[in-house]
Amino acid sequence: AHPGDTVTLTLTMNNSDAVVALQTMIPLCGQLTYVPGSCVLTARGSSHYVSATVLRDTLRIYSYSLSLTPYSGNSGDLLSFQLILKKEPATYTLPLCSTLLSSATGASLSVSTSAGAVTILAPKIALSTGSINYGHIPIRSNYTQNVTVRNTGNEPLNLNGVSFNNNTLSTDNGVQTIAAGGQS
Repeated sequence: AHPGDTVTLTLTMNNSDAVVALQTMIPLCGQLTYVPGSCVLTARGSSHYVSATVLRDTLRIYSYSLSLTPYSGNSGDLLSFQLILKKEPATYTLPLCSTLLSSATGASLSVSTSAGAVTILAPKIALSTGSINYGHIPIRSNYTQNVTVRNTGNEPLNLNGVSFNNNTLSTDNGVQTIAAGGQS
């Protein structure tokens, strides 16, 4: 999705044991913001509670049953939550860290996890230099200086023009599209 978009992620659980509680932590990489109150259980956890909070850029999810009722079924979506995407284009891996599952007796159950991912789609401009020093140039002479424009993002970069605050400066490549990973 694109910067500013809200995406919904789903946590799926395949289990052979009767699981009554879950705890997991998901690092948000500084480019993802949890939408408070968006973490909800599916029908598999209809008699369970869920809590989701962010602490030190990590989403912490806890789900449990006070009556020690197991989640229904042995396969499928367990809960979903929403994230708002920030600006930096990249694919961000979302590993499940410190994941614990518990039985009705409080015993820890064996667990293996697989990470998800979110891709922020956007162009990103990078210039070969931030300033140009023309030094001493003879009066009425022409001087050419090149600036390379790179697109380090993952979507095309559309340049709609280049403007200068000095009318003696000009460019011959003001309007163009630079492919992801390309340069001009």
